[in-house]
Amino acid sequence: MAGKTTKRQTARKLADNTESRLAASFFGCGALENCNDNQTAVAREREKFRNDFLMAVRDEGNGLLTRHLFFDPKDYQISGQIVDGDRILWGSNAWDAHELSSPEVDFGDASLVKALVSDPVDNILLTSLPGGTYSVYEYGPGEQNSVRTKSIPFVRSLVNDPSKTHRVSGYTSFDIVPSYAVDSARLFNEELGLNTSAIVGNAYRREPIELSEHKGNDLVAIFGGMLMNAPEFLKEGRDSREVLCDYFATINLRHGVGSYIFMTLDIERDVGKLLKRYEQTPAFACFSLSGIARAVHEGVITDRNYDVLGNWEAVSSWNATACRIEIDCIATKDHTMTTVDGDIEIKKGHKISSILSAKNPIKDIEKVANVAGVDLVDIFPQKQQTKCGILLKVARPPAP
Repeated sequence: MAGKTTKRQTARKLADNTESRLAASFFGCGALENCNDNQTAVAREREKFRNDFLMAVRDEGNGLLTRHLFFDPKDYQISGQIVDGDRILWGSNAWDAHELSSPEVDFGDASLVKALVSDPVDNILLTSLPGGTYSVYEYGPGEQNSVRTKSIPFVRSLVNDPSKTHRVSGYTSFDIVPSYAVDSARLFNEELGLNTSAIVGNAYRREPIELSEHKGNDLVAIFGGMLMNAPEFLKEGRDSREVLCDYFATINLRHGVGSYIFMTLDIERDVGKLLKRYEQTPAFACFSLSGIARAVHEGVITDRNYDVLGNWEAVSSWNATACRIEIDCIATKDHTMTTVDGDIEIKKGHKISSILSAKNPIKDIEKVANVAGVDLVDIFPQKQQTKCGILLKVARPPAP
């Protein structure tokens, strides 16, 4: 029972830390031990969105909305009228609908993980990852199907290591969507019997975070290119490689020397095929436009009847210079956007940067990781050469 008491104490500390997350939850022995919502942190998150949205509308930064799109108002207890027909414009709902309508949307992650860990005797991952006890942290686990097809098989291969040289002491999910964080922790507890915890917040903010008490070295797992899709402060004169270096440094400082990182990367270099993956299907377009919808629901756009789908369309393009996919919201007509910061006159063709997805080659990623004190250990290519996994080690503190 002493262990459980410590977990509760830690959960309270996590929930009280308003600078790092919105909520914390812990699972053990199949039960939810603690779950607290922190309204101060919710207000802080809403203020962050307000500022980023207004900057994006005024073209004062690229990719500022990327991290705000996975959003469900019920998770944040937003008040006000919500029209049922607009539910698809809630980012998390739109992404779930996109995954259901486009089975290939995982971009090969599930098949890559299956190829890596399906053979218990000849497990490629276990060959490269040194034996020992690991506390697994997953950044951005996403919805339940993603957890079942990528995350759980990945961790199960460590739990079921025939040689017994790899052990898992626990699992912690870290997601900006509360339901994603809590659901993934619950699934790991139910299916693998692990003590699990859930952290809700932005994994890439360099803020103090009290980690779980699980024993061993930390192993950070990042599927779906999350690290490449979160250029939070990408402004003039700063490219995605510099932002990526910051993210690696944040992981380094949080988890410490000796930790490992496994992440998947999109290595497709056929621009036509890349753009096909980011084609604006109805559900994906709703996801791409959901930052504007969130502005309506949170009152940043003060007109509750503002027609998101009538005023905007989503367009995907390839930026060869920056080596990234860019998804922009393009105004389809002249209109006035009434906001908490005054009226903004929108002209037809006006662009709001919604999503940036960097596709930097592995050699660039290795270079910036090295500056952040992180070394490349191994590369796991997919047979189709569209996706790969890489294993990295936090080898030293990041460069000043």
